[in-house]
Amino acid sequence: IRSALDAMAEATGFPDWALFRRERDTEPYTLTATRGLSDGAQRDLDPEATGVDICSVPLLERGVPKGVLQCFSSPARGFGANDVTLIRWLASQLTQGMKRIQLESRDQLLASYMRSTDEMLIGFDLEGNITYANPATRRALGDSSNEELRGRAINATFIPSGREDSATLLELLRKEGGFSGELMCCTVSGGRFPTEATVSRTLDREGNEGAWVLVGRDISERREREEEIKSRSEQLELINDQLQLANEKLAAGSQMKNEFLANTSHELRTPLNAVIGFATLLEQGMTETEAERKSFAKSIRESAEHLLVVINDILDLAKVEAGRFEVALEAGDATPTILAAVDTLVPVALRKGIQLTAEAPASALEMQLDPARLRQVLLNLLGNAIKFTDKGDVSIRAWRQESPAEIRILVKDTGIGIAKEDQARLFVKFSQVDDSYKRRHQGAGLGLVITKSLVQRMGGRISMESDGVGLGTRVMLAFPAASNEMNPGQRGTHAAANHDR
Repeated sequence: IRSALDAMAEATGFPDWALFRRERDTEPYTLTATRGLSDGAQRDLDPEATGVDICSVPLLERGVPKGVLQCFSSPARGFGANDVTLIRWLASQLTQGMKRIQLESRDQLLASYMRSTDEMLIGFDLEGNITYANPATRRALGDSSNEELRGRAINATFIPSGREDSATLLELLRKEGGFSGELMCCTVSGGRFPTEATVSRTLDREGNEGAWVLVGRDISERREREEEIKSRSEQLELINDQLQLANEKLAAGSQMKNEFLANTSHELRTPLNAVIGFATLLEQGMTETEAERKSFAKSIRESAEHLLVVINDILDLAKVEAGRFEVALEAGDATPTILAAVDTLVPVALRKGIQLTAEAPASALEMQLDPARLRQVLLNLLGNAIKFTDKGDVSIRAWRQESPAEIRILVKDTGIGIAKEDQARLFVKFSQVDDSYKRRHQGAGLGLVITKSLVQRMGGRISMESDGVGLGTRVMLAFPAASNEMNPGQRGTHAAANHDR
């Protein structure tokens, strides 16, 4: 067992292990072996006392727990899904190994008792009553007095297995004249085990049928090996399925990363070429009028702003990956931040001829927030809504939900929508619904990933849904609400921009 624990530690990278076993179902578990644990930990393996994470797996024999295998890990590392699967598989291997040792010991013991005969030999009359049982049979069936089996009905001792009908052994013998196959053997104490048996007639000196003789052997070990092989095959199949799924995810992730790099390269090069081109024309004095110079300068500024957005997204993603995305939470009213974000995007909405409206209650929307980060979230969501809406309107509505107590913010547009099959790719790093170079709408595709991280760091959650292509999009934000005494009936509507063409 200690050698097995050493092998498990080497295979998994977890150095600390413990094994508990019990000989009988009514006995308590006792510590059998440990690996890598200090004396103090061996005396007290309570998680709170040791300050570690513990993965405990039962050791099952025929569905009955005979022991517990424990693996210890630091809280910093913990246990992943693959770790638990591997530990479960190792536990099954350990159980099978210990069971094999027990079976081998039993084989050696039985060999010494069965030197004269290694098979059960039973005679019974035509009425089905047992008249003789050899020592091997009596031992197998638990006949300690050598008299309990005599006169016992054969149908109560051996039951045909795997048959659709309910025919007894004696009925089969009378119908078919013999039997060869598997029987379930019932012991004197009520236990059962499978037996491979052959039953044939015996004749007296005159050639008349006088009795039956059954020769059989206990095949429970063979069944256990078959179950072991079946269990191992199922476990290997499960592991193979998990490995295949993991490989598919890695391949998909690699493909999305490559697409992201290609699209980001395009997003950087296009505005850079514009900046260089217009700057060169200005440097060489190729402009003829002041209006043309202003137009070139405006193009340079817009390209630079686009570059800044892409670079900021990449830097923010790097912070998310490194776990350094800082959020400074404070108690406050979310309404001013919401309206300020809307006012910032009024010019963009006006240029596209889109109606942009905001609705918020007159009373404060008290919550824990980082105003700058919340503004970044709203600018991203509203900016996306405007960008993907060619006609119609974009709206944002905020309110306090009483049960549960939450501040909810809904951003809704009448834009291009999202196909059902593409909605699973939302909020996935390096993933874009339209990942082609020629897509209409620019962007590195990192905004939603960063937005989700910001929302979660402020204790909230985000969801996005669409009824399909051309049917608009709805984004819902929900944050835990602080205590807020609202004045019933006070509601207000803020018209950020109303422009009809």
